[in-house]
Amino acid sequence: MLMSERNLILSFTTRHAHIVHTLEYVMRQIRTHGCDIMIQWMIKKTIKVMGTVYVILDSFLKNEGGPILGIQIDDDFDSMDRKELCKYIEEKFGWKENEFWNLESTQKIRVCCQIARDNNFVSLTKDEER
Repeated sequence: MLMSERNLILSFTTRHAHIVHTLEYVMRQIRTHGCDIMIQWMIKKTIKVMGTVYVILDSFLKNEGGPILGIQIDDDFDSMDRKELCKYIEEKFGWKENEFWNLESTQKIRVCCQIARDNNFVSLTKDEER
């Protein structure tokens, strides 16, 4: 490399050190967090695929009916499939169509937990009538 080319590169690097520093920072972030973002994406996609398989398989299961965890389930809920139950929840809370349906299972549980807390539901002991 000629001396003038070297000087030009050094000059550019010196004048634009903040650009170089920013690029280095961005590359470090990608190296540090990029894999994590990609892994999270892969996990979410896998859960989505598994969820779809679960819903398909679940549609072939016969609902045994009756109480769940000691709570008597109304006949109309007992006869609803997964999609109908989600639609009921969406209508009850004024959510858009498929908004609850499209949530991941854990998100649905979190929503139910928050609703239970917000409504000050009290825990029942085994001896109390449900």
